[in-house]
Amino acid sequence: MLLIDREDTIGFGDSANDVSMLACVNTSVAMGSGNPILFDKVTLVTDGVMEDGIANAIEKLGLLD
Repeated sequence: MLLIDREDTIGFGDSANDVSMLACVNTSVAMGSGNPILFDKVTLVTDGVMEDGIANAIEKLGLLD
């Protein structure tokens, strides 16, 4: 088992099957091209995968220098 504090976790999802995983992390991110059911359940909705959504979310969250 990894000893990682929940406050240090980020999850990315795009489907309804990601709801439970996203509920377990501190910062949850839905891909903009994903299932809209996620959009009101997450910390951030980012751009779609093909629009560099993961990189854009990491930047918006202040995780890049």
